[in-house]
Amino acid sequence: NIQQRMLPWLIGQRANELFNFDYCAYSMRKSKESTGRIVMYREFGIRNSLTLEATFAGTSDNWASHKDSKIHRQFNQKDFMNIGKHTAEALWDYHVADIDMEKKSKM
Repeated sequence: NIQQRMLPWLIGQRANELFNFDYCAYSMRKSKESTGRIVMYREFGIRNSLTLEATFAGTSDNWASHKDSKIHRQFNQKDFMNIGKHTAEALWDYHVADIDMEKKSKM
């Protein structure tokens, strides 16, 4: 469902140096059936329950060019603050888009 992928896509647009939309997974594996997001989806129909995983080690895409070599850059406190900021901004974008769609459907 496109609506379920919209928020992660918006986060990826705002925080492309910290978040990679292409790495998002939308399957419900058997081993994850007792997780909060899947229980909320199945029991209450909450479709936009997401898990944002973070690590201090950085990502496989998180390479910064340094002269002729590449150095792996770890995430720092500023990165985590920025991903929180970008996630909040993406939530606002999602909300505004949802209101616009609601208005259009009432016309």
